[in-house]
Amino acid sequence: MKLKSWIFPFLLVGLINIQAQTVIQGRIKNAAGNGVGSASVSIKNITTNTVIGYAFSTETGNFKLTHDNTGLDSVNLVVSGLNIEPKTVRIKNVSQTVNMVINEKELKLKEVIVKAQKVWTRKDTVNYLVSAFTDKKDLVIGDVLKKMPGITVDKDGGILWQGKAINTFYIENMNLLQGRYGIATNNVAANDVSTVQVLEHHEPIKALEGVRPSESAAINLKLKDEAKGKLTVMTKLGLGAAPVQWENEVVPMIFARNWQNITTYKGNNDGVDLSGEINSLGSSAGFDGDNILYVNTASSPGIDKKRYLFNNSNVVTVNNILKTDTDKTVTVNLAYLNSRENKKGSAIASYYIPGKENLVVSEDMNSNSNTNLLDADLTYDLNNKINNLSNKLNISALWDDVSGDVISN
Repeated sequence: MKLKSWIFPFLLVGLINIQAQTVIQGRIKNAAGNGVGSASVSIKNITTNTVIGYAFSTETGNFKLTHDNTGLDSVNLVVSGLNIEPKTVRIKNVSQTVNMVINEKELKLKEVIVKAQKVWTRKDTVNYLVSAFTDKKDLVIGDVLKKMPGITVDKDGGILWQGKAINTFYIENMNLLQGRYGIATNNVAANDVSTVQVLEHHEPIKALEGVRPSESAAINLKLKDEAKGKLTVMTKLGLGAAPVQWENEVVPMIFARNWQNITTYKGNNDGVDLSGEINSLGSSAGFDGDNILYVNTASSPGIDKKRYLFNNSNVVTVNNILKTDTDKTVTVNLAYLNSRENKKGSAIASYYIPGKENLVVSEDMNSNSNTNLLDADLTYDLNNKINNLSNKLNISALWDDVSGDVISN
């Protein structure tokens, strides 16, 4: 008897709760009779328009929702969705099955324009959005760098930040070109670069970060996703008269996650000096040797070299970097240049001697040179917070021959 007296009150409460719930179920269909999924179904108070119960239709359009019976005689059953024309039906506030046919419609979104920042900073990094500085005339990243505030690019591709030469040039945080980065500024397509980063106070040796202060900056090119891991080729083919002039370029390149390569071939006979592109920028190293003998040649005029250079030049570079571990890389860089130049010049000097006939001296100079430059590097780098090791094997060679004559009276 005691057990029954305790059980009865709980059963009574459960029965009261069940009777206080209203269950509305049914199916949402379109005009063709197909079920509509993911539709929002809600029960609203007619007077206050507040939601007192809601559910979403299944893939077949079925729905079921339960709400507390608030004593209302009637409620509004509302169906809505992204591609659904909202529909409201007034129903009795009792448990029942309601099937509704709705009209589907296209959802027109308002136009939204998102404008990215041109320049933004984060700690010691200045970021430039390349697309904000690029126009149709800009082919390579060097053209765009010249427009960015604080950055200066010289004719050989050397970069200055706030008037000081940068100390490192990275592509996706990898030092592919080892100082000969004019190859990148003059050949990497502007459309392939997403962001140019200036790393201020950059210390290339990670073990010395925070120990040795640096006043120099570095440049890092962040590429677009579609430019990563695929082979791209930049080409230029030019042919003209007088009597035959030509200028050709082929530059295949690939930038993968752990491997990068830029290979270039350029050749011309229209006065473009190719030697500047293979120079190690920001370094005093060069190919000049000790000349024991030399040939007198015509002096250069004070105008742009392209206006007076008569040449036949070819240059080939091969640049590879392989990341073998997080902080270990192997780099191979090869550059070869052959340049033939012809110089012609004449000079006339008049000497005025009192009481005597003026002395006139004329000279005609003609010279031909054939110069070959070869530079090859194999570098292994270990660079982390604890250890730094840079082991480089370098082979450099310069050989040339020059002939000329001077005719004088």
